[in-house]
Amino acid sequence: YGLPQDVLMWVYGLGRRRLMEELDQRQCHHKVISCIDVQGLREALLEELQNEQTYSPTRQGVTPGVIQSLSAEQLQTEMAADTVVPLLVSFVEARSPRYLRFREQLAAAARYLLRTIRVVVVDVTENPDVVGDFGITRFPTLIWAQGRTGVEMARE
Repeated sequence: YGLPQDVLMWVYGLGRRRLMEELDQRQCHHKVISCIDVQGLREALLEELQNEQTYSPTRQGVTPGVIQSLSAEQLQTEMAADTVVPLLVSFVEARSPRYLRFREQLAAAARYLLRTIRVVVVDVTENPDVVGDFGITRFPTLIWAQGRTGVEMARE
């Protein structure tokens, strides 16, 4: 499968219910319905984990349809990841009322666009260096970065 041994052992340690929950969490409802037995569920989850590794090979928890919070160092690693999937970075002040209103829209976009983009959030109060590194003047700021190169494609 091309996955680390610890991941394989984790998958083979899961029972039927937990396998179904993991597939549902990854929005693979069709695989849950079509699998007859536990081994079929395991194979479906392993296939999805392979797809996730292609989606974001950094193993930082960036998964399709979910917003992942990253530090400045993790962001640099994710921007340089060997994947063609573009990265949408939201620079926010986590406790700001503007972000609290914006968060649901960002989550909906992540669910809707699913595997076409990687969506991450960086809290500038915990990572102040990113403000200067990216020339950010207001929050929230969205930056679209190209896959593999990390080149900025757009900013909002």
